[in-house]
Amino acid sequence: MKRVLTIIATIILTSTIAACSNSVTPASPSDAQPTATAAESTAEPVATEPTGSAQPGDQKQQLYAAFGDALENLLQNRVLPDGIPSDDQDSTVASRFAVYDVDADGQDELILLNNTVTMAGTSGYVFDYEEGTEGLQTELLESVNLTFYDNGLVKAGWSHNQGLAGDHFWPYNLLQYDATIDCYRPYYSVDAWDKAYGETNEQGQPFPTEIDKSGAGIVYYIMQGMDFDYSSPVDQSEYTAWLNQQIGSAKELSIPYVDLTKENVAKLRSMP
Repeated sequence: MKRVLTIIATIILTSTIAACSNSVTPASPSDAQPTATAAESTAEPVATEPTGSAQPGDQKQQLYAAFGDALENLLQNRVLPDGIPSDDQDSTVASRFAVYDVDADGQDELILLNNTVTMAGTSGYVFDYEEGTEGLQTELLESVNLTFYDNGLVKAGWSHNQGLAGDHFWPYNLLQYDATIDCYRPYYSVDAWDKAYGETNEQGQPFPTEIDKSGAGIVYYIMQGMDFDYSSPVDQSEYTAWLNQQIGSAKELSIPYVDLTKENVAKLRSMP
C-alpha cells in the first residue's frame, strides 16, 4: 500500500516540476458553441479589492483578458489552461477559480481548482501571465487541496490517503515559491503512521513505539523533495517543532474563490 501511495505522490511532484519548466500553449477559446451550459452560480462576485498587485490598468486588462480566455476555453472546449484536455466527467463539486497575487510578486495570478474530473484527476493550479507571450505559464500543479501562506509557502494535500495515516492526518507536500524561476519548488513531503489504523505496515514491521516518545500513537515522516524515504519516522513533538519552523509567523491567505461559470468569467473580464 505504501508503494502505491509513493507512486501517486511521485506523479504529483513530477507533474509540478514538469509544469515549472514548460510554457503553456495559447488558451484562446474557439469559435465553437459551448458543448455544455454552466449551471447558474450562487457564488459571490469575483473580488475587486486590491490583492497586493500593482500593475497599471492597461496591463491588468490584458491579464484579465488572458485569464478569461483560458477559463472560457475550459468551459467550452474542456481544455485546461496548460493545454491538457480535461475529463468530460463532471464532479459533484464545482470547479473554482480566483485572481490573486498569491506569490507576492506584484502581479495577480490565476488560481484554478479543477474539479470537473474524477477524484484522481482533480488538480490545483497557479498560472502566471507575462505580457507579450501567448498563453499562461504554470507556477504550480498539485491536488486541489491547497493552503497558501504569505511567506510563499503552499501546503498541498495529496489527492489520496492510502497509507497508514488514518483519519487524523492527511499527507501533503510543502512547496516554496522561488522568484528566480517564477515557480513553486517542492521541498518536503510529509506522511504519518497512526497506530490506531494499523499496528504493522505492509512489510509486517511493527509500529515504532520507541519513536513515539510523546505517546500520541502516531509518528511522522518528513521527506525532502521527491525522496520518499520511510525509514526515519519522528515523534509528534519533533514534527510539530519542524512545522512551526517552516510556517513561522506566516499567515494563511484567504483566497476569494468563486465557481467556474460563464457569469463569473464575464465578471472577471469587467474588473477594472
